[in-house]
Amino acid sequence: MAPSMKRQDRDPNLMKEREIIKGKAKAFLEDRKNANELVEILSYFADERAEILLSAIRAVHKLFCHVINSKSMVLQKSTLELGDNEGSTAEKYRVWLQGLYADTIDQLLSQLNSRHENVAELAVTTLLKFLEREGTNPLVQVEDVKYPTFPTKLFAAIMDHALSSEADSGRLILRLTESLEFADMRLHCLRQVSDSILKKRDQVVIFYVCGTLGAWEGNP
Repeated sequence: MAPSMKRQDRDPNLMKEREIIKGKAKAFLEDRKNANELVEILSYFADERAEILLSAIRAVHKLFCHVINSKSMVLQKSTLELGDNEGSTAEKYRVWLQGLYADTIDQLLSQLNSRHENVAELAVTTLLKFLEREGTNPLVQVEDVKYPTFPTKLFAAIMDHALSSEADSGRLILRLTESLEFADMRLHCLRQVSDSILKKRDQVVIFYVCGTLGAWEGNP
């Protein structure tokens, strides 16, 4: 039997590790020279203890919401065409951050299948928060800021997981359906479902999502 959360909370070694994670997040925010602290935070996703995983998710949630809001990893379209050893130091740093952000998304998606319900729930919440933040702060500079953008890459990754027959995606689908009141979410959800039908994904999951979308038919 796994130790209860209350017993884990009283574990002095566990409390120390949680404080270390918080300290690394604080150091990253204070000075860019501490950027590698983010790499070390991501290493904690290999841990199986719920409280350590929760601390790691809270840390990346805080750090990347800050990074997205501050536009610290926004890339110029021209930067995407550069080679690995090309570009300024600032451009290389933004590319590096986006690479770690992609790693973070993968880690969060993997935690959606965690045996710890609170870990899976926090992973869902964090992914959807990133989706929201990217919607107002695109990761690649747009030419016309008057028109809203949609984080299609992140949304596609989330939907791929939701429509996978190999994943326990019930919690994620439930949270996604809560956001279908927004027209852009319905549109992109339909596109992903259509793509999944062409790829012959799990039909039961797809029919469930389609039925949910149908419930919103006629909404503005």
